Amino acid sequence: AGDSSAATQRGDGMPSSETTSSATFDPVPPELDDLLAPDWLTVALDDGAHGERVVGVERLGSTATIASKFRFQAIIEAADGTRRTRCYCIKAHFAGSPETLMSEAHFYRELRPQLEVRAARASYTGIDEASGRALIIMDDVVSDGGTFLGALEPYSVERCRDALGQLAVLHATTWEDDQWDVPWLAPRVAEIARMV
Repeated sequence: AGDSSAATQRGDGMPSSETTSSATFDPVPPELDDLLAPDWLTVALDDGAHGERVVGVERLGSTATIASKFRFQAIIEAADGTRRTRCYCIKAHFAGSPETLMSEAHFYRELRPQLEVRAARASYTGIDEASGRALIIMDDVVSDGGTFLGALEPYSVERCRDALGQLAVLHATTWEDDQWDVPWLAPRVAEIARMV
C-alpha cells in the first residue's frame, strides 16, 4: 500500500498485498511502456490466481478522446507453467494531456464495486493525489463485443433508455448517502470549462 499521496489500489478497492512501498512501485507510471511492463502488471492486476505472473503483452489498439485508451492482451503464466490470455484496456493521460481521470479512478476504486450497474470492471486503479494523476486498467469491452462511442455517433432511443436506466440505478443507490459526500464527486463543470 502506498502513502496518502500515492494510493495503489487494485480494482476491487483493496490495497494490493504484493505492492511494495510507493518508492518502488509507481501507481501511475508516466509512460505507456512502463504500464505495459510485465513485472508492473503482475503487481498491479487483481484478477490473477496466486503464483500467476504476466509474462508477455500484445498491443491490440488504441483510441484517444480527452484520455487515451490502450487495449492489450496479457499473457499470464501460472506457477505450473500453463498459460492463458486476458484482454484489458488502460485509460490514462500521456504526453502532457490534461488530467481528467481522478474522479473516474475514485469511482472505479470506491463506488463501482458496490453498484449493480453494467460497467467495465477495473482490475487496477492508480491514483497519485500529489501529482493529480490517475489511471484505470479495466476489462477490454471491445474484446467482449462492445464499442466505445464518440460524441458524434448515433445513439438509438433504446440505447439512450438503457443508459438512463443505468444512471437511475447509480443515483438511487447513492442518493442522500453521506458516505458519498466526498470531494471527488463534487461538480466539475468549472474544471471542464477551463480545459476547452
